[in-house]
Amino acid sequence: MHWFFKLSSLRGDLEGWLRGKNWKPFVKEFALSWVGELEDRAITRDLDWGVPVPLEDPDAKGKVLYVWFDAPIGYISATVEYLPDKWEDYWKNPETKIIHFIGKDNIVFHTVVWPAMLMAHGEYNLPYDVPANAFLNLMGRKLSTSRGYAIWADELVNSVGQDIARYAIALYIPEKDDTDFNVKEAFERTNAELVDSFGNLAQRVLTFINRNFGGRVPHPHSLNSEDEGLLNYISEKVSQYERNILSYNFRLALKDAVEVSNAINRYFEHQRAWKLIKENPDRAKTVLFVSYQALKMVSALFYPYVPNSVQRLWDYMNLPKGRFDDFVKLSPDLAGNNIKEGSVLYKKVDEGKINEWVRVLNERAGGERISINDFKKIKMVVGRVLEAERVEGTDKLLKLKVDIGSEVRTIVAGIAESYSEKDIVGKRVVIVANLEKKRIRGIESDGMILAVTGKDGKPVIISPEGEVPEGSEVS
Repeated sequence: MHWFFKLSSLRGDLEGWLRGKNWKPFVKEFALSWVGELEDRAITRDLDWGVPVPLEDPDAKGKVLYVWFDAPIGYISATVEYLPDKWEDYWKNPETKIIHFIGKDNIVFHTVVWPAMLMAHGEYNLPYDVPANAFLNLMGRKLSTSRGYAIWADELVNSVGQDIARYAIALYIPEKDDTDFNVKEAFERTNAELVDSFGNLAQRVLTFINRNFGGRVPHPHSLNSEDEGLLNYISEKVSQYERNILSYNFRLALKDAVEVSNAINRYFEHQRAWKLIKENPDRAKTVLFVSYQALKMVSALFYPYVPNSVQRLWDYMNLPKGRFDDFVKLSPDLAGNNIKEGSVLYKKVDEGKINEWVRVLNERAGGERISINDFKKIKMVVGRVLEAERVEGTDKLLKLKVDIGSEVRTIVAGIAESYSEKDIVGKRVVIVANLEKKRIRGIESDGMILAVTGKDGKPVIISPEGEVPEGSEVS
């Protein structure tokens, strides 16, 4: 006996709710494609590990909940644990917006299954938005932590610093399509956009005020058309930036910030304050007042991406705490403000370090060479798939029964993106037969199916040509 969730009874409610959502198109389309085929789904299984079914019913003994069912409930229970007196403000207040930031492999659970659970129970807020991202690849290859082909966050931060690392990654957020993180291009762009544009702008403006105005923001005289043109441009870009942030287009918002920084640099260069200080001191005061204000504004745009360095900049600028809206508007009262002697915000990632990262990743991609004796330890045999079924709660895993001649093995393989249960049955495959057994989603898997990654990024099994008997060894 098992307990089921009557998903099929919620098809109409889910479809109506989804069609009213202004979500990322690929997220909404994917969710709707599932709703039409919803079937009742078991929420319990016979297993010796997992969350026990919380019922006194004797039939519940020895049964646990499927992870797909109990895991999202953890969102609520974690809020209760962290905010025992306020958790209902987050989950029952209709003014609250629940937003799930996830990867595309979790879309169905957060846009269909989890909302259906909330609908069936009642009382709780449904997700306001699910801005799922696609996958991030690395230097033309799939990331693989099991194979060691990855960049770990701590090693990247230790190498280049937290904000440089954050900026480089932000350039490649896979917001719509799978995106390839190219370490050389990432650091070169970071050097140009963050260090040379924004970091250099801050250094030039603050250094000039310290050297020529005794560390006090000068009082402006009348603003001319160039001053007002710059401030109007920033105001327009701020509005565009806000729209991009609120629609989860973080890469476009970062592009807005860089364009504003570049515009302020052009303004400062064109005004030639270093000449004005000698030839027209009053005009120099106005230029530096406008530049200081513009730096304050653009710093707020960079803050979500590089918060530590921007906080340091605000300290150098001696700015009072405030909200985003306070930073992106003109603040005449800051004329006469005393600033501090600051240090350089960023250091470029030098070419030697960039080349070292390229070398390390190439090495990780190739892996270490093994001896012929090590290779001989690997036993690969030909098998034929007898049965296949989906592993509940996953989009990628199939549970296979594979005949390898001497026995029939149970193997869990991540090939469901490429092969349906019907397609894979009868196919000959090559398996690694002497791997240690491993429990995957509660199933003991005894072997590994060999596959390669196709052009579309999906697995393609390796199969021998011709009629090869089950159990034949690969040599």
